[in-house]
Amino acid sequence: MNTEMSYQRQYEKITASINQQANMLRQLIAGTLPQTLVDNRWISDFNKADTPEAQALFLRVYADQYHYQAPPNSSEQLSDIGWTMFWKVKRQISSENVEWLKQQLTQIPWFTISKYGEDASLAAWLIAQHADDDQAWQRKMLEMLDKQRENGEFQPQYYALMKDRVLVNSGKKQVFGSQGRCTSSGRWEPFPVEEPANVDQRRAEMHLEPLANYRKRFRCH
Repeated sequence: MNTEMSYQRQYEKITASINQQANMLRQLIAGTLPQTLVDNRWISDFNKADTPEAQALFLRVYADQYHYQAPPNSSEQLSDIGWTMFWKVKRQISSENVEWLKQQLTQIPWFTISKYGEDASLAAWLIAQHADDDQAWQRKMLEMLDKQRENGEFQPQYYALMKDRVLVNSGKKQVFGSQGRCTSSGRWEPFPVEEPANVDQRRAEMHLEPLANYRKRFRCH
């Protein structure tokens, strides 16, 4: 009984923490900035943005990236079930962000570098890059961003990362080696790459560092 009560208290504590974080993220997207907000590049960009759509974009990407800077219940380690619950919230927010970006792109061609700046272009790309639940739209975005890249309105390195993601999601070999996973050996390894001997040449053309350096960025536990 004591163990059962302990699990119940832990579950209630985790649930309360997740709900608190979910409410905070939704308030943030709605334009209310909580006092506990972590000041980072996206909030700095929000404060400098001079259009409502750019301001909304930076708030939404802050919510999308929240788990990288201030995980819920950060004073103690969340259990596996806690992180599972949190990722459900994150996935819903990601879906809402995608629908918001789709609507914006009926009004503007893209958050172009020349009009909105490089950070806005990156922020919009992050939303599209995480749209794995709508792969048809993701493929359409890839084609559009290729044209924006050719016009100097989108960063080539992010186009390369999206191309790999679209290929991997389609069950195909990637081109630049950006998508991978942690293996049982404790190392990050890319998913299968087309013509791996030439991968660094292709990466350099897209302003990406050599694959060996890129692999060192990932920590596997």
